[in-house]
Amino acid sequence: DNFEQNLVVVQRYYNKQPKRCRTIKLLLQHEKAEGIHQPGGILKEPSAALSILWMRRTLSFQNSFFDELSKTAPAQSDAPARAALTAYHQTLEPYHSNLLRKVYRIGLPRGMPDRQTLLAKFGGSERTIDDMRKLVQVWRPLLKSMERPFLALDLEDYR
Repeated sequence: DNFEQNLVVVQRYYNKQPKRCRTIKLLLQHEKAEGIHQPGGILKEPSAALSILWMRRTLSFQNSFFDELSKTAPAQSDAPARAALTAYHQTLEPYHSNLLRKVYRIGLPRGMPDRQTLLAKFGGSERTIDDMRKLVQVWRPLLKSMERPFLALDLEDYR
C-alpha cells in the first residue's frame, strides 16, 4: 500500500535525526535546508516531504469521502460510489495522470459496495454516519495544520 510505503520513508528520515524532526514543520525545514527540493515546491523523489504530502492527500480523500457519505440519505444505495468519485475529484484527481484518472473514475464506483453494506463494514448503523461527521470535524483542522508548513516553506508540490 502506498500509504504504508510513504510512512516507511518518513520513519527512515525521522530515525536519522529524531530531535530535528519532532514535528512535520521541523522535518520539512530540515529537509529543505538540505537543499534537496527545487524552488516552487518541486519535491525530490523519494523524500519525506513528498511522502507526507501524499499521506496528507490520502487522508484528505478519506475525509472528503466520509463528509460526502455523511450527507446522503439511507435510501441512496449508490451513495458510496458517488461519494468516492466526488472525494476523488476534490482531492487526488488534480495530481494524477490522465491514465490514472481514467482508472480511478472507472474503478472507484465499481469497487464500492452499496451504502448499507459499507456501513455494516464500519459498524453497521446510521450511528456510523454520525461518527463519520464527527471524524470529518476532527480531521479538517488537522489536515489544514499539515498543509500550512508546506505552503510556508514553498514545498507544496502541485504536480
